[in-house]
Amino acid sequence: MKRTVEREKPTVYAGCPGPIRALVLIACILMGGAALADTKQVPLGDWGGRPTVDLMIGAVGPYRFILDTGADISVLDVSIARELGLESTGETEIGSPLGGTVPARQMRLERVRLDTLPLGAFDVLEIELLKVLGAGDVPVGVLSSSVFKGRSATFDFAAKQLTISDQLLPEANGSDVFDFCAQTGKPSITVHVASKPNCVNLDTGSPGLLALPLSVVDSLALESAPTVVGQARLVGAKVDILGARLDGDVRIGSMVLPKPRLTFHDAPNGNLGQRFLVNVALTLDHANRRIRIAPQTQSGERVALGPGQVRRVVGPPPGQKRYGMRLLGGLEGELSIAGVEPGSFAEAGGLRAGDTIIKINGVAVDELGVQQRVTALRSSPLKLEVRRNGEVIPLELSLG
Repeated sequence: MKRTVEREKPTVYAGCPGPIRALVLIACILMGGAALADTKQVPLGDWGGRPTVDLMIGAVGPYRFILDTGADISVLDVSIARELGLESTGETEIGSPLGGTVPARQMRLERVRLDTLPLGAFDVLEIELLKVLGAGDVPVGVLSSSVFKGRSATFDFAAKQLTISDQLLPEANGSDVFDFCAQTGKPSITVHVASKPNCVNLDTGSPGLLALPLSVVDSLALESAPTVVGQARLVGAKVDILGARLDGDVRIGSMVLPKPRLTFHDAPNGNLGQRFLVNVALTLDHANRRIRIAPQTQSGERVALGPGQVRRVVGPPPGQKRYGMRLLGGLEGELSIAGVEPGSFAEAGGLRAGDTIIKINGVAVDELGVQQRVTALRSSPLKLEVRRNGEVIPLELSLG
């Protein structure tokens, strides 16, 4: 991404009168800092199914960051830290709940801006992020949603829009507004898996639907024993991801997911990932430790009212031009096919549930990063090699 150096511009304090006399300006700043208008809307980008935003750091940018609700702290690639001439303020380690740690240096970002919205200064960890995300046009940082503390942040994935507001959330009602259930700073919510409560993080950085700790497997009624469905690439490690379909429903407030396919990992908490979150408008209020989840129509899948006013995840909207394949466990690790939609282009091309894609357009899946996989799987014609019952089978799919 091309970056520019801007001339420093006078700061405009939204909500303060203008033109404004110096005395009034000082009073305005003292009352609210860099005062924020009631709402600010900025575009949400997409990288491999993860939301992204563009940040200016001082007068330099824009820099693309993954906006990750599952991140405790923001991180920055070493190349950008050097480009900005940042100095270390301390040494630490960064890791994942699933295992693996790497050394990291703590640094301070100053005068950070999201569009015209000043975010001020906050700490980041410097790591070799591009080694994790892969080569090419990839984000150079991960922005923790905790930087919006004191404001609410609403993710509208259908409109590809992020809204930052001074208006915080009302008290929890158990239907669409919830208190954080975990003691950490991460947004978290209690979901009922076959009537059993589980505290899970809301994680825009996770591509899956609902992942749960391995420790709960024996307490759940599953249609079959969990099997390895892929690998998660983490900071400093790779771990196996297991999957199985639940013989029951998952309830999230007033929403229900009937017999979803779950994944399992070796971590103390589960997470609701992007395959769920793209179906809702998600509002985070870190100051009050509250979440609002508002079901809405989305591309790919839609959420609609079902019997008894229970919101239920239903099938894809008609007329959308796509292959109609469902991947098990997202776009990381093995690309295993969970199913194909009846009458879809994927079914017409011979793709079946249980297939594992090993090559896309002649390139081995292991050689492709997440964004490269997304781009390749949208191509038409689409040439695949799949492993089925121990055999390698070539397939050719087309969107028309």
